[in-house]
Amino acid sequence: GTVWAILELPDHLRFDVITQLGPVATLTSDGERFSLLDQRDGRYLDGPTCSANVARFLGVALEAYEVATLLVGGVPVEDIGEGATIRPIHGGYDVRVPSARGETRVRFSLRRGEEHAPPLQQYLRLAELQLFTPDGRRRLTIVYDDYRVVRDEADLGDPQRGIAMPFVVRIEDHVNDAELTVRFRELHVNVDVV
Repeated sequence: GTVWAILELPDHLRFDVITQLGPVATLTSDGERFSLLDQRDGRYLDGPTCSANVARFLGVALEAYEVATLLVGGVPVEDIGEGATIRPIHGGYDVRVPSARGETRVRFSLRRGEEHAPPLQQYLRLAELQLFTPDGRRRLTIVYDDYRVVRDEADLGDPQRGIAMPFVVRIEDHVNDAELTVRFRELHVNVDVV
């Protein structure tokens, strides 16, 4: 089947699983309420949006804002604490961001040949995220791959411009021993959803 996803930052989600016979499962969240219609198992669930409810559909335990942010190549840090660090590494940068929810470690990669360019002339790509619990246990690892430039429908300027988006997102949930790989066939940004 095919999964259609509509994401509105920071935390609105809709996922539809479509087969040759039509839709078989739909998950929606407005950031506070969660609904799942699963025709494969003949069940309907409704309740608060939480990582356990999202895991019923995706298999990995993520909050709604984490799903929306992670799938578009963003970093889900809500409350940045003191002591964030950035250091250059071979081929990119390593960033560590403390927060009340635990540390976030971010690895950015550079395009080949940009290692010695001034920072404002470097094009960064989010390569990997590691999210840790407040007590230091690794909670999630997210790896981004296959970046492609997607045209921004709202950008009325140069039609060649766009936004670099990851077309492959691998999520490993270390707490629940679960994995999810998302491979996008198409991405559209800043579109009006009717």
